[in-house]
Amino acid sequence: MTLKGPASRRQLLEQYPFAEYAATYWSKFASKVESCSDEVVESVKRYYSAAAHEAFTIGYHISKPDHPHTNYGSETVAPLYYASFSGLLNSVKMLRIDTDINKKQGYYGCALLAAVARKHLAIAKELLSRGANVNVEYRRTKPPLSTAVANNDIAMIQLLIEHHADVNFTGGDDLGPL
Repeated sequence: MTLKGPASRRQLLEQYPFAEYAATYWSKFASKVESCSDEVVESVKRYYSAAAHEAFTIGYHISKPDHPHTNYGSETVAPLYYASFSGLLNSVKMLRIDTDINKKQGYYGCALLAAVARKHLAIAKELLSRGANVNVEYRRTKPPLSTAVANNDIAMIQLLIEHHADVNFTGGDDLGPL
């Protein structure tokens, strides 16, 4: 099935009654099976591909999984951000084609901030190894180290400090992470 988007979210949900469920829960199922077979890996690749961009965009706008109860614009996030937020490590590794790993997008601001906020340590490690900015700031969220401290995520704090997170970086507010 190819998902083509009608003019409005309401029309889309009328045309595809199962779309909201699929958009909301597919990543939970994908995280369990994303690397179990070549067929699944190929399906995930197709979902993130440029050819399926319209379906990916529609799915994201239906569920806005990173902050579903607000409408913060019509922006669409890159697959790398979505996979990082969703905890899909194999997808993050597969999505090496993203040109800007620090691209500002989504509620959390970038793939690293989404991974840190969701406590996805392995994904944060992968992103940092690929050059993600450990001291990135974004208008809606705290810097990665402040977020890890707020989450009481000791392993994430250690990882960020190992990658030279600035322990005095405030990200625009008056308080540092420590």
